[in-house]
Amino acid sequence: MFFVGLLCTLTNKLTKKVKIQSSHFNFAKTSNFRLSWTEVDFQLSNYWEMQELLRGINIFLIGMMGTGKTTVGKLLAQELGYRFFDTDVLIERVTQEPIDKIFASIGEENFRQIESQILIEVAACTKSVIATGGGVILSSQNWSHLRHGLIIWLDASVELLTARLANDQTRPLLKKTDLTSKLNSLLEQRRSLYTQGDLRIFINENDTPEMLVSRILEKIPSKIVSSLKISKNQN
Repeated sequence: MFFVGLLCTLTNKLTKKVKIQSSHFNFAKTSNFRLSWTEVDFQLSNYWEMQELLRGINIFLIGMMGTGKTTVGKLLAQELGYRFFDTDVLIERVTQEPIDKIFASIGEENFRQIESQILIEVAACTKSVIATGGGVILSSQNWSHLRHGLIIWLDASVELLTARLANDQTRPLLKKTDLTSKLNSLLEQRRSLYTQGDLRIFINENDTPEMLVSRILEKIPSKIVSSLKISKNQN
């Protein structure tokens, strides 16, 4: 898995070279409008306050398939100046096979072992947003790595997931089965684990990825501050 560590190093160097560009921290995006120095200072202050709060900790996105972890994760990483990883994409790069073929050839148990190894690798990075597979929460070993970062649960109703996944033929756990029944079964099995995340972001039918990212950014500060207070009281 050496390539993941190498990827951390390369993307870290690239991230340092990229200028701060963000839709949430909007630094004069339009040519017809010029922000005052006061407004620029305020938005820069917001950005750096978030960086100071996070201190480079990773953000892990968990949740059912179809919740948009990859899309939301990419946008969130862009907002924070973080790198982005998708564990499913990394698994496909390592094995040089699509996820559904991996399931078919080696089975779910062996797939989960590869998934856990990939998680170990990316969790060793810093300043990363990591979109995880829907079943990553099934392993207690995985939780030991997830808890080193901020865990955000993207939650959606089975009805919404069914609509999104109706024509998706790439999900091995959904093949040759009634879609709604299978999603209900999976969510019932996993819900108590998902609830162990630090933040829950519920997805409504009309929510855009940008709206979800904005909601996440609004909730992060209070969560971190409350966690620091709890930690301080326990010590």
